[in-house]
Amino acid sequence: MDSSEDPENEIVNLSLMAKSYESDEEVTSSDNNLSISFDELQDAFADLHKESIKLAKLVSSSKETILDLEKEVLKLNKELENLKTEVITLRSNDTIHSSTMNDNIEISNSCNFCNKYIEEIKDLKNSLAKFSIGKSNLDVILGKQRCVFDKA
Repeated sequence: MDSSEDPENEIVNLSLMAKSYESDEEVTSSDNNLSISFDELQDAFADLHKESIKLAKLVSSSKETILDLEKEVLKLNKELENLKTEVITLRSNDTIHSSTMNDNIEISNSCNFCNKYIEEIKDLKNSLAKFSIGKSNLDVILGKQRCVFDKA
């Protein structure tokens, strides 16, 4: 039986304590003598008003900055889309030109062979020039020789 009476007594005691606390607070709050003058309140209000104006300006400039940055983001997104389409077109063109690039590589390889052939041609021209000079010298020497049967 004590256990059932204890919660009931506890509830009654708490409610009585709450009523007494509320009544004490009312009395004490009226006893507090707040010595804040009208001028002090007006100064505090003026300071708060000045600070609110500063913060309003800060918010306004921040909004302008945000709008500018949003415009920049939109502009950059459009540029990104343009660049993506450009990359896609270049890739498609790259597949077309890859075959021509392979042809160009073959041409450049053949040009390397061309350089070898050009050097060989120069060497052959020099050899031919030496041979021509040697032949003309031989003709001159043979033309000056006397024939064995010529008794003159």
